[in-house]
Amino acid sequence: MNLSLPCFEDPEIDKILEELPESASISIRGVSGSGKTLVCENILESALKAGQVCRYLIVGSQEDGREALNQATGTGVDLLSHIPKGDLAIEIIDEPGLRSMLYTLIKFREVDVLLIDSLDAVEGVDQAVAEQALFWLGSKYDTNIMCISRDNVGDSRSYSDLTIDMDRAGEEVESLNADSILSIRTSEKAVERAFLVEGYGFRMWDLR
Repeated sequence: MNLSLPCFEDPEIDKILEELPESASISIRGVSGSGKTLVCENILESALKAGQVCRYLIVGSQEDGREALNQATGTGVDLLSHIPKGDLAIEIIDEPGLRSMLYTLIKFREVDVLLIDSLDAVEGVDQAVAEQALFWLGSKYDTNIMCISRDNVGDSRSYSDLTIDMDRAGEEVESLNADSILSIRTSEKAVERAFLVEGYGFRMWDLR
């Protein structure tokens, strides 16, 4: 399934998403509170609206799961209404090992988009190794996979089709009245936007 979705009402960014290959691998990294989960939930909502079958895998406690869903609801992202329709299933993994994540992904192999939030809780394995294993399995099952983490923002991830980094850039961001700087990159293109959580959603604008 190709992830050609108008997610951001930003022609340049949406064009990048449209050009992603089938069963795309997307690595999202950002400091705490930068908006990375909100960005991913927005992509997930767009996929649901397009009729795609999605799964949301939350790695952590039941409290972490409730917090993620409350955040989505509070920012206007509609995920919960899709659960009764069968388009969306949410699973919480409270034993955060790579083996249990891969097993869960195998259970979710008949889906179009899988969001994993987050790899920070995965124990006993390097995050880049975990990402690569999950992306490889996603390619085998024709599933678009998004992996969220906090560490190593800005690192090169040549194994992913799309990287999204969200970083607080100190005075640069504060002068723009933004929460963070959002950087989206593929092997051929790179886009940067100022990013601000605003009311029931978010706003982005060009840094120039």
